[in-house]
Amino acid sequence: PVTITQGLTKVEGAGADQFEQLNLGKDTVSTVVTDEPGTPGNPGGNNEGDLVKVTIAADQLSVNEATESTFTVTLNKVLDKPFTVTLSTGATLTFAAGETTKSYAAPAQGEDVFKDEGKITVSITKAEVVGEQLENLQIGQPASVAVTDTQSPVTAQLTVDNTTVAEGGKITYTVTLVSADPSLPVTNHKGLTFTLTDGTTVTVKAGEATGSVTVTAPDNVYVNDPVTITQGLTKVEGAGADQFEQLNLGKDTVSTVVTDEPGTPGNPGGNNEGDLVKVTIAADQLSVNEATEPTFTVTLNKALDKPFTVTLSTGATLTFAAGETTKSYAAPAQGEDVFKDEGKITVSITKAEVVGEQLENLQIGQPASVAVTDTQSPVTAELSVDNSTVAEGGQITYTVTLVSADPSLPVTNHKGLTFTLTDGTTVTVKAGEATGSVTVTAPDNVYVNDPVTITQGLTKVEGAGADQFEQLNLGKDTVSTVVTDEPGTPGNPGGNNEG
Repeated sequence: PVTITQGLTKVEGAGADQFEQLNLGKDTVSTVVTDEPGTPGNPGGNNEGDLVKVTIAADQLSVNEATESTFTVTLNKVLDKPFTVTLSTGATLTFAAGETTKSYAAPAQGEDVFKDEGKITVSITKAEVVGEQLENLQIGQPASVAVTDTQSPVTAQLTVDNTTVAEGGKITYTVTLVSADPSLPVTNHKGLTFTLTDGTTVTVKAGEATGSVTVTAPDNVYVNDPVTITQGLTKVEGAGADQFEQLNLGKDTVSTVVTDEPGTPGNPGGNNEGDLVKVTIAADQLSVNEATEPTFTVTLNKALDKPFTVTLSTGATLTFAAGETTKSYAAPAQGEDVFKDEGKITVSITKAEVVGEQLENLQIGQPASVAVTDTQSPVTAELSVDNSTVAEGGQITYTVTLVSADPSLPVTNHKGLTFTLTDGTTVTVKAGEATGSVTVTAPDNVYVNDPVTITQGLTKVEGAGADQFEQLNLGKDTVSTVVTDEPGTPGNPGGNNEG
């Protein structure tokens, strides 16, 4: 409270000199002055103190994100001392004594490439006269300015690491986000997926500016003209796709020429690195007998997408349908016969092809063999004689005939045989023949004899062909011829004596 004390100090005026004695009283009077009710200095009830109100107002309804927004701070009355205002941005404004308005420019939200429209709000956080306490200070509401986006374009650019690659090689595609204003970051997104012309996708992860994908160049087993793969960006998706103010897909395409592997007929030079197509043949059994067909399996090392034809040394052809990798083949049996001819059946691949195509790297495996064992097909040497009775000095013809147990099997493919009879007589079956004969003279003397019986059997066989047969048996039957005295003799009377 302030006390006002007053006393009389002098008197003037037209009547001042009219009095005989005009004295000024010596007593003083005092009045105590208090703050209005409700003020900090006189609390209680509504504040009836002198109002000091400070307010803030935006100077524009909206600005773009690259522009500073301005505000006006206003005092409702002139003060006789400096008045300081602190804003929510941390800025301070000082009104000089007598000032009632101040301007303030808030920082721009900031230029960027993302959609982030919003508002800038500034409030008064503190207002004071330093060293004084204001009776009735009121601070106005915050002020706001709408912030609109600019259109800061970002372009997704596609690049490729190789312009030429061999079949089966690697191709890496990279998508890079490029801002038209290099100073503006492009990474504050939630992830993007770009689709290329052929459907391949490239992912740029959240918070990154580039993404890559590596694919394998198309590959086949055929000799081709070079193939050009051209890719462009066709669409973008993902959580971050709608975050950009303006996200453009680059219009440039990238191309890679795919050639056959080095060393192939389509790209000669060096070792053949083409896709190997190998066809092999293997026997299904170690051995068969001569009457049995041996079987073989022909195998491709990979499935092809077109028919594949294999020609065998036997003249047979096998066709693999698309997708097949094995085929079976039964070779003709060596054939049943009566001779020793064990050996082997060998089948090789003489030709392999996809009709109308040239294979990059065709390899043909080694021939396959099956051992052939003999069966035991018996042949019997049978002895016969032309005469069962003959006069002394007459002719007896012995014949040896080769007879197969299986009449369909020839017996003549031998190099010659000599059979010995009981009495040492030999009968020759010449090479390539099935029979052989020998003629002998019946024993003869000057005496009258009882009839003599000559009995012959096969005792052995020799000759170049003797060991050729699988099973050559000597017939066990014997043949006999009775030798009588000549006609007209006492021992054989009748007619003229021929003895």
